Amino acid sequence: MKKKSLLSSILLIVGLGFYTMLNTSYSSGFTSYRTTCGSCHGSANAATTVSVNGLPTFYSPSTAYPFTVTVTNNTKVSAGFQVQANIGTISTTEAGIIVYGNNRSAGHNARRTLSSGTATFNMTWTSPAVAGTAANFTAVGNAVNNANGSGGDTWNNAPSTVVPLQVHFGEISAQQFDNHTLLSFVTEYEENIKIFKIERGTDGTNFTEISEVTPTGVGNYEYKDYTAEKNKIHYYRIKDISNDLVESYSAVVKTNSTTNSLNEISVHPTLISENGALQVNGLKSNSKAQFELFDFAGRKIFSSDIAGNTVQLTSLPIGNYFAVISQNNTVKKVQKITYQ
Repeated sequence: MKKKSLLSSILLIVGLGFYTMLNTSYSSGFTSYRTTCGSCHGSANAATTVSVNGLPTFYSPSTAYPFTVTVTNNTKVSAGFQVQANIGTISTTEAGIIVYGNNRSAGHNARRTLSSGTATFNMTWTSPAVAGTAANFTAVGNAVNNANGSGGDTWNNAPSTVVPLQVHFGEISAQQFDNHTLLSFVTEYEENIKIFKIERGTDGTNFTEISEVTPTGVGNYEYKDYTAEKNKIHYYRIKDISNDLVESYSAVVKTNSTTNSLNEISVHPTLISENGALQVNGLKSNSKAQFELFDFAGRKIFSSDIAGNTVQLTSLPIGNYFAVISQNNTVKKVQKITYQ
């Protein structure tokens, strides 16, 4: 009789433990990101919806962005979640959420009650200091009944959220020649960009599209406007349109009212090796010309007078730079170059 009673007690304890394991929704926390909740919470079901909200359309480096994961189900009692980012870090001060996976993943360690069918989990994503890659967020959430293990639980995935780095326009210039205006512009971080549109105006406020330029990923562009009226000030700007049709603009630049009979200034090559030399063509003779090299953070790392048409570079860190050519204290050319 005692053996039977002891056996019944053991089975009851094991059963309760198994029930608790099924019904705690990993309430003790996660150690790695899971793409589904199927092992503990039944099957994926459209009755449960999961969304990642509050992230920007584009991100800037080293910037904190509050965001939420929301789980919705009108028939269940509690909810849990996990979210993961491929870059940057996730943090939170909210109870019931833990962060793991090199601070790129987070999840619940306590079930959250669904209020009017919704549970919201609050976090902050901080973008990386050294950027260049689109951020991609994935999330999964579950809605549970707190009553009978996993039998009535459902879960679902959130749609992936992609946040590209916004195009950063560097130098933009409009130089007027005898028969055209040369528009030059430099960009960084061209992820997710569908097209650049060239716009021109006469008052700096109202603009009309005059052409399109297809992104190449190189970051250095020139456009020759042969339709601009001579001896008249014109204003230009660049509109970039992302693949999801979000628009942003460069700064506005204007031409001078007089034509420039100089040859177009060029810098070659744009891909150089250690202790390489650059050729600068098109400078006005008998005028002092200056060559400066800047990194993408705006720090000047090299400068030299231009002797003849050649600039001899010293050893530099591998990377991308802006070469700025000035003559008579006026910037004449900005060229992106790569040092390898």
